Amino acid sequence: MYFYLPKEITEDKQKYRSLILLSIEQVKQEKQQTKKKRQSALGDLPNLNFKTRVVIESC
Repeated sequence: MYFYLPKEITEDKQKYRSLILLSIEQVKQEKQQTKKKRQSALGDLPNLNFKTRVVIESC
């Protein structure tokens, strides 16, 4: 996704830098939220692992 930034921001190094750092932080937070959602969704799934037992009947 691309955005047009006004000259006021692009010409001011401090504003431009802070905007970039905030954008990076936002992406990191979104990735963490996605990861947490995925983990909780997997945690909510039922455990479908079945263990089979062999029963030996004595005659």
